[in-house]
Amino acid sequence: MNRREALIMLNMLPLFGMKSYEQILKSFASPELLFKASRRELAKSGLNNSLIKAIGRLKIGNLEDEIKKCERKKITIVTYEDEKYPKILREISSPPLVLYFKGEYEAVDQFAVAVVGSRRPSIYGRLTAEKLSGELVKRNISIVSGLARGIDTAAHRGALKGKGRTIAVLGSGLGKIYPPENERMAGEISEEGLVLSEFPYDTLPFASNFPRRNRLISGFSLGVVVVEAAAKSGALITANFALEQGREVFAIPGKIDSPTSAGTHQLIKEGAKIVVGVEDILEEFKYRFPEISVEDEKPEGKKKEDISQAEGKVFSLIKRQPGEGIHIDEIIRSSQVNPGETAGLLVSLELKGLIKQLSGKRFVKA
Repeated sequence: MNRREALIMLNMLPLFGMKSYEQILKSFASPELLFKASRRELAKSGLNNSLIKAIGRLKIGNLEDEIKKCERKKITIVTYEDEKYPKILREISSPPLVLYFKGEYEAVDQFAVAVVGSRRPSIYGRLTAEKLSGELVKRNISIVSGLARGIDTAAHRGALKGKGRTIAVLGSGLGKIYPPENERMAGEISEEGLVLSEFPYDTLPFASNFPRRNRLISGFSLGVVVVEAAAKSGALITANFALEQGREVFAIPGKIDSPTSAGTHQLIKEGAKIVVGVEDILEEFKYRFPEISVEDEKPEGKKKEDISQAEGKVFSLIKRQPGEGIHIDEIIRSSQVNPGETAGLLVSLELKGLIKQLSGKRFVKA
């Protein structure tokens, strides 16, 4: 067994993640040594008894069977230490140890936006998710979602109709596509985009898997758009992960008496950006990522002035949120621009209507 195979084996253990991996590396020079260690040695490393028992039950045959199944289905297994592992996932606090890819993760997918929402959306919600996703892929932005019923399905469909790239993140193994009626769509996505999971091939869609899946949906994205969500919804879990990971959060407003809009309205109250058109999403990224294709459909008189690279660096640090905003000292520290130049850049951005100053030298996006 080599190091890469050991990582695949470790990922087959229940509830074994990056924290557990970092823990064992303190005791074992290489992960493959874990499977040669005695129970006493495993206990000394700090692993709990249930995990030690699970390690004892895993056999090399389990690994060989897993690899053969993936090879037959043309599934690529990517470990955390492989070059193919997406760089954007290395930024999150709990990156998966192993990923299973059906399709390819390409360089353009670094510019991705997640579109998520209710499994029981209104007609308005489905049409909005499909239209928004179609418009985003025309700007060379990949769409990330969870292949679930409802909004997720509409988001993937919009991307496929728009001839763009979409990424489906599963809460099951790739051998157990869920929901089963989306198996055909998963095949279509894998041909032009990517279907992926962090779970071993035959993992069933247990309820406990989906919060883990949601952190990857936001992890793969620059921002998360919640189209419709009830007051208690998995989409809100994804939005919370997005905030923890430093991603942007967007919300589509709905009817004030609609149960499927209660969650999105709460996000808006808490500072999520209201989206009424694709340009509301694009403007959050176009200064930081000039590679993104932007078609500004606003009337000529309302277009914002171009900003310099230095202004864009400062602008990207300022969030659109209620409350205190970000202090000028924090902007100086994070941007590594000298105080005098930072003050000048802030004045310029304010004159262009891009930011506004609050009391105490704090700033928010306009």
